[in-house]
Amino acid sequence: MVPEMVEVYDKNGTENITFKISKIEFGSKLDDDYFEVESSASEEEVNTANTLDEIVYPMYLPTGTKFKSEETVKTDEAERVILTFTGDKSFILIEEASTRPDEFEVTTSSGELVFYENVLGNLTETSLNWSMDGKDYYIIGDNLTNEELLKVASSTSVVSLTK
Repeated sequence: MVPEMVEVYDKNGTENITFKISKIEFGSKLDDDYFEVESSASEEEVNTANTLDEIVYPMYLPTGTKFKSEETVKTDEAERVILTFTGDKSFILIEEASTRPDEFEVTTSSGELVFYENVLGNLTETSLNWSMDGKDYYIIGDNLTNEELLKVASSTSVVSLTK
């Protein structure tokens, strides 16, 4: 059997697409590796993929809060920056280059899934974590309200302030 035409119908039986086949070549030979997928990333790109190109500082700080320190830590998988803010409403903001698992992963989390302005994250009484633009973020502040946690988080993507 050699197909000459293929017709595609919708659920109501109306013809939507028609393919007319004028020529088919049988017996074409393809190399064994013809359909192999090659990685387009070089080894150097893979090694630097988990580093932070820039550190993002929040544009919003609660009243009485100021920047105290910045520390960069290298983990087995990525580079992590810990920003410490002190004052009446002290908190820590952690930024880390996102890592992509080779396979799908199921993770458990506590807290509430929230969407605030441009942040989709997991909110608890004292913390918020979210991912954006190839980075994972985590804020922890014992004396911050949930609204303040969300305001700090959303201000990290308004304008990137870097060194």
